[in-house]
Amino acid sequence: MTLLGGIALVLVGRLLFGMRFEGDPLGVLVGFTLGTLAFLGLGLAVGSLAPTARVAQAVGMILAFPMMALGGAWMPLEILPESIRRISAWLPLTHVVTLMRGLWAGGSLGSHLGDLAFLIVTGVAGGLLAARFFRWE
Repeated sequence: MTLLGGIALVLVGRLLFGMRFEGDPLGVLVGFTLGTLAFLGLGLAVGSLAPTARVAQAVGMILAFPMMALGGAWMPLEILPESIRRISAWLPLTHVVTLMRGLWAGGSLGSHLGDLAFLIVTGVAGGLLAARFFRWE
């Protein structure tokens, strides 16, 4: 579903807004997949730690909206104050946005090793937390 949503987003951007693409499609696909897996790990961790699905949904929203506001999804990181950028460096979405912007504009995966490492650690940590605390009820 995430892949289909991403394709739809790219098509709308291209057809309605004339969006250009200067990157390597394989690199963008790798970045997109890694970002998706990192957030999948986080979502599984939240779901495994929350007592009910309703609580997990609420916690997810409480985490998602500030992350979008501070992580560069709603406004460019460059216009945020330095104090906010220091905080946003600890948010996974910041690394997804930075990685995807760079890859889309023609950057290489090698120029984003910090972002890649952060997302890998996030996904693995989330997956390990989920595996440790998941329970069938």
